[in-house]
Amino acid sequence: MQSFKLSLLLFATLMIVYVTPELWGILNVFEECAETNGFIMDGKKLGQILGVIFNGDKKQQSLEIPQEFLCTERCYHEKMGFIEEGKFNLEKVKADKYVMQNIPSYKIEGFLNCLKEIEVTECEDMIKSFECRHT
Repeated sequence: MQSFKLSLLLFATLMIVYVTPELWGILNVFEECAETNGFIMDGKKLGQILGVIFNGDKKQQSLEIPQEFLCTERCYHEKMGFIEEGKFNLEKVKADKYVMQNIPSYKIEGFLNCLKEIEVTECEDMIKSFECRHT
């Protein structure tokens, strides 16, 4: 799994992100969840998935997000405390700089209201949370 961490580190470097010990810990949680759920890092595919999630990339809208990725995301959000008992912990989400730095200030209220309405009972429910980024 070392290559997974290396790929994420390279991706972060390309995004001009300084990998702090805190961020390294986050990557460890993601790696653990990816391994548990059988998500195999493929740089091109991950780039396409992230293009849809973060940018609402219309060219990639038909992209089917793999079940393994959705389950990895659910696992990650639960382990980080963003999801508790099937609901998003909005206070935890608001307090996380890595989440909030990717949401334009004029979209924050809509984003949080959207998350509040989601009940996460299966991995596919994570798609709803991705859509909240674009409300």
